[in-house]
Amino acid sequence: MHPVLFEIFGYQVRTYSVAMALGFVVGLILIRRRAPLERVDVDVALNAAVSTIFGTIIGGRALFVITTWGDNFAGKPWYEALKIWQGGLVFYGGFFGSIISVVAYLKYRRQAFGPVMDLISPYVGLGLAIHRSLGCFMNGCCFGAPTDLPWGVHFPPDAPATRLYGVGQAVHPTEIYLALNGLFIFLILRWYRNRKVRQGEVFALLLALYAVGRFIVEFYRGDPVRGFVAQNQLFGLAVFVVGLVLFLFFTWKRLRAGQVAALMFVVAAAVMGFMGIYSDTSDVEQITPFSTSQFLGFYVFATGLAMFLRARYFGDPRPPDYGRPPLDAAPATANQLG
Repeated sequence: MHPVLFEIFGYQVRTYSVAMALGFVVGLILIRRRAPLERVDVDVALNAAVSTIFGTIIGGRALFVITTWGDNFAGKPWYEALKIWQGGLVFYGGFFGSIISVVAYLKYRRQAFGPVMDLISPYVGLGLAIHRSLGCFMNGCCFGAPTDLPWGVHFPPDAPATRLYGVGQAVHPTEIYLALNGLFIFLILRWYRNRKVRQGEVFALLLALYAVGRFIVEFYRGDPVRGFVAQNQLFGLAVFVVGLVLFLFFTWKRLRAGQVAALMFVVAAAVMGFMGIYSDTSDVEQITPFSTSQFLGFYVFATGLAMFLRARYFGDPRPPDYGRPPLDAAPATANQLG
């Protein structure tokens, strides 16, 4: 554990922040190299990727405030929610926020969503691998539950995991599990991108794969702020899935009005789902065994699966010269496979 990387002029440069920045920089470099092969404008791709920085911070902080309101913010001045330098970002919130920021930018530039997101998606997994392994692990956050497995890790006495479980207690290195999940996503999407049939498939797989991996790792998490979900909120999840099925059905039938109605159904159910995540259990009698992240993962997996099916059967086909260097490119471009 090494939360502070170094100090400069009395200012602490934290490992968590450096790891997050490193993941973004590596992603930007690879996106720039790969964009010509996927027939995506380099400037559009890079600007879209940069926009995710703002979406990640705003969305991650917003979901943290929502899910920990009762524990951290109730009864306090509103501006306490803005103090992100004190810590508190939730990945799924940042993930949703980054997607919204890219959609807004691409709408502004009148660019198609699928090609750009397919280009960016593999490097999201790589960024997660860098951030979780260097940032979270060195920071001591996102730690696991106690374990006697040989790869259990012991944190220093002042670490959150040690304060919670005691000196000498090994815990699951869930930060490393999450990093391996990110690396797995990167490798799978990098392999699949040259095999996709239509635009949008790679991004849809990103959603589904991350949700499954995160759902599994959550069973081994040990940090106390896990959140919970009331049983009656499972109804909203069922409504959400039904709405996605109806959307696919009306897409197949080419009924525009039906698609709009189904999407309204989906949005209403998603709002219900977000209203069902809590951190304060004092006034809830029946709760599910799922954490907040697992509950959101159900929504993300269902969305990813629906988007993959829609892209695969109804999306725009990939360009015929996809994955090959442009005719006017330098010979070295052929090796820019990112």
